[in-house]
Amino acid sequence: MFLGASNLIFKNAEALRNNMTAAETLLWGYLKGNQLGAKFRRQHPLGIYIADFYCHQHKLVIEVDGSIHEVAEIAKNDLERQLNIENDGIRVLRFKNEEIYNQPEKVLETITQALSSPFRGRGGLGIIRYGAGNIFSLTAALERLGIPYGMINKEEDFDQFDRYIIPGVGHAGAAMHKLESTGLVPAIKALKKPVLGICVGMQLLTSYSEEGDSNLLDLFPIKTLKFAGGTDLKVPHTGWNQVYPELENPLFENIPGGSHFYFVHSYFIEYNNLYTLSSTTYINKFSASIMRDNFYGVQFHPEKSGAYGETLLKNFSNI
Repeated sequence: MFLGASNLIFKNAEALRNNMTAAETLLWGYLKGNQLGAKFRRQHPLGIYIADFYCHQHKLVIEVDGSIHEVAEIAKNDLERQLNIENDGIRVLRFKNEEIYNQPEKVLETITQALSSPFRGRGGLGIIRYGAGNIFSLTAALERLGIPYGMINKEEDFDQFDRYIIPGVGHAGAAMHKLESTGLVPAIKALKKPVLGICVGMQLLTSYSEEGDSNLLDLFPIKTLKFAGGTDLKVPHTGWNQVYPELENPLFENIPGGSHFYFVHSYFIEYNNLYTLSSTTYINKFSASIMRDNFYGVQFHPEKSGAYGETLLKNFSNI
């Protein structure tokens, strides 16, 4: 009998769309409870249903197999689908409903172990994790743009990616201390692939910051300085400001001069025409973005800067 024509199949499909099982609720709660961006979907091809939880940050699909019928052809097609997914660098974990009901601790431990390892597909952006700031808005922007990414927690993780981002908010001196504690500094300084520092991540690329009287990575022989007080302009510099190109570079392709970007900072990168890609003015003129060899930095937050910020992230993913 052709199972796809069964009224029972279609009734089951409708029920599956409208009702989460206890197993699915458990996994959904786990992902959301750990602030992991995820999508949930169901499939119902010819009588077998699979609930997929796709965790974007880690390129991981978690499948809950709630089989209604066993069909050899479906099983074969599913194996082919899984192979294609894995060839694209997406890992797959599969559980039966009864495993989640009867062994939830074991299931969650398996998922936790998978999430602790980075995305191992082809290419993609590696986000250097060192505990300086919330990266949710950055990862959300990358997901909107369809740019694959993963997390770098240890030196071996660098080999899995083609480009890297150093995020950061807060105190530059404290951020540098956290970065040093990871042991990743020598590996970062030795990178030959494109690297983008954002906000405090950009400041870390300089030689020194007045914030905390701190020596930094010294990849750019320029300093991070505090805005002067005693003016009508408030510090920190918070909000939208226009950015003007100083050098031609693919990072700003299709971004008109004078475009607005979103800033939040109390310290600025001193202007130096050897390294300044673009500049802006607030109290004084300073570098809004810098470049030296394969290292780039932007003082503004591209992930919070609308269409032109997203264009910049796309440009970086293609450099």
